[in-house]
Amino acid sequence: MTTEEIEMRRVIKEMLSDVGINRETLKQAVKDILEEKINKAIVDAMHETSGGSTVKDKINDYVARHVRSFSFDAEFRNEVEKAVKKEMQDFRISAEIKRETQNEKD
Repeated sequence: MTTEEIEMRRVIKEMLSDVGINRETLKQAVKDILEEKINKAIVDAMHETSGGSTVKDKINDYVARHVRSFSFDAEFRNEVEKAVKKEMQDFRISAEIKRETQNEKD
């Protein structure tokens, strides 16, 4: 760096510190601005796409197609059966424990 550049940096740093702005303040300001712009971009992307339909609509269409497919139906049915069997097993164990505690009290 030239002496002019060094002097200019010093002067700018002094001017910023005079109004209470330091390196951390600048970092936070940049973070805040970036976060705001990113959030706005996400909201914009969720509400429109280049095709004219929203991302939400596209996701809903995909889910609807997938849900209607036979493979999902079979997979879903198997998962429900597993969950019901597990709950019934848990219920039986719970009922047996309650019965045993009742018998011990009597």
